[in-house]
Amino acid sequence: MRAIPVLCMLTLYLLNTSAATAADWPRWRGPSANGISVETGWDPTTINSSPEKLWETNVGVGHSSFAIRGKYVYTMGNVDSKDIVYCFDAESGKEYWRYSYSCSPGSYSGPRATPTLDGDYVYTLSREGHVHCLEATTGKLVWKKNMEDEFNAESPTWGFAASPYIVDDMVILNVLKHGAALNKKTGEPIWISASNVSGYASPTLMTIDGKKTMLFFGENKLYGVDLKSGKELWSYPWQTKYDVNASDPLVIGNQIFITSGYRTGCALLEINNNKPKLVWQNKNMSNHFGGVVYHDGHLYGADGMVGKSRTKLSCINLKTGNVVWSEKLGFNSSILADQKLIVINEKGKLLIAEATPTGFKEIASTQILPKSVRCWTAPILANGKIYCRNTDGDVVCINAKK
Repeated sequence: MRAIPVLCMLTLYLLNTSAATAADWPRWRGPSANGISVETGWDPTTINSSPEKLWETNVGVGHSSFAIRGKYVYTMGNVDSKDIVYCFDAESGKEYWRYSYSCSPGSYSGPRATPTLDGDYVYTLSREGHVHCLEATTGKLVWKKNMEDEFNAESPTWGFAASPYIVDDMVILNVLKHGAALNKKTGEPIWISASNVSGYASPTLMTIDGKKTMLFFGENKLYGVDLKSGKELWSYPWQTKYDVNASDPLVIGNQIFITSGYRTGCALLEINNNKPKLVWQNKNMSNHFGGVVYHDGHLYGADGMVGKSRTKLSCINLKTGNVVWSEKLGFNSSILADQKLIVINEKGKLLIAEATPTGFKEIASTQILPKSVRCWTAPILANGKIYCRNTDGDVVCINAKK
């Protein structure tokens, strides 16, 4: 008599554990800031031929990606020398609210950073150093700061580009020499590093032996900084032409993979006792910006510069740094989900490929945005939908559900 309910419970358990998993994307590079989505059960073949477009809009020029929680989608653009923070409905594209402020679009026009969600709030950084904390559901201003005017942060050549990173009660920003931390509730400074030009990459958290260290790419160094005090723990020299350190450092255990464009190449560092040690260095991955992803002992990302047809999607071995395979796609940006790469190239072609060292294996592809407009922002998968944008601000949301 007891076998039936036990069998029912086992069946429910198996059904539950095998069900598709949807996932939010609350900040730049996803929930773990590594370009990886935990979403499963989506169907890559839905993008073949004519994918179902759920909605389209235009948000103004820029390079901001998307932050997504439940039914809310956030991004940024610039229209008539005003930055605009948008909140849309994920299903219909209906605009819930917008918040705008004066900001020059600059060269390679518009905001570079992506909104960051934390609790009931959304945090943004402009190319001119404006920091805003807004209510996530209403867009109401909570607080604002200007890092240039108030803290003497020197803008890099192409403006501030790093997305805010929330840790504990702090908003961490890659500005000044090696970062700044503001109170996330009030915007008041917790610690501020010395005045200097920052890099373009977003800050990254590294935890070793329970101790939290923030990683900042400066103009010519990678810095390891104590999270609580802002004290510099170590640095590693990394000089890139025009000081374009724009690809986020990638943490894998106690190792850090770094890369940048202009044929600078890449390196793997190992951190022990607050000291960086070089494991290997070569020119097999020169990621201009956007970052790379790690899966099962291998790194995947764009090797080369924007505007160059010879730029590739490459797979390299983490342990050795050797190239495993490369595919000429032109400049491209990608994320990883369910052991698959979701990639968009500079000419608006969206494709899905297996994340495998056995070779480039395309599953599906489609021309999702016009070839004539640059696509430099990685596609995002969240809750069964894929989001893409180009530098003109054309946004498209497509159905990726089974």
